[in-house]
Amino acid sequence: METLIFLGAIAVIVLWYFVAAEFRRIAAMKGYDEARYFWWTFLVGPVGMLMVVALPQEAKVPDEVKPDELPEI
Repeated sequence: METLIFLGAIAVIVLWYFVAAEFRRIAAMKGYDEARYFWWTFLVGPVGMLMVVALPQEAKVPDEVKPDELPEI
C-alpha cells in the first residue's frame, strides 16, 4: 500500500512539473522569460497560474521606429 502511495505522489509531482513548465512557456510567449513563473506555479500552484494569466502582453517596438518620432499619415 505504501508503494502505491509513493508512486502516486511521484506521478503527481511529475505531472505538476509539466504543468509549471507549460505556464512558464506561456509567460515567455507574453514576453516574460523568467524562471520565477515556473517556480511560482510549481510550488504554489493556483497563485502562479493566476500570475501568468494576469501578465500583460509586452509590446514590441520595431528597431526602425523611434519613440519620439510621429508616424507619417
